[in-house]
Amino acid sequence: ILVHQHKDQYLNAKKKEKPEVAASLVNKIRTLNPPGRFLKKSRSTGNWVDIGDSKAIEKTCQALREGAPQRRKVQLEEQNYHEEMKDNQDETAQIIVGSK
Repeated sequence: ILVHQHKDQYLNAKKKEKPEVAASLVNKIRTLNPPGRFLKKSRSTGNWVDIGDSKAIEKTCQALREGAPQRRKVQLEEQNYHEEMKDNQDETAQIIVGSK
């Protein structure tokens, strides 16, 4: 859920800002109560070990990118819809003002 909530912020961020968005999300997860962790199973011991912040940020960026083309399409459709609604409102206002 947290990743989904941050996808738009990540997609709209500039390339340099994207890791910062992911790092912020990693920090949020790590500071939950109880804390969230990013784990990988060790091949040698079979134990679960924390992957560290750098790898966690990398994996979070990957998760934030999933479905990006579809999300960008939805964002564009929403933007076009809002622009059309604004244009329609402007036209209606002109008609009302012009008819007086």
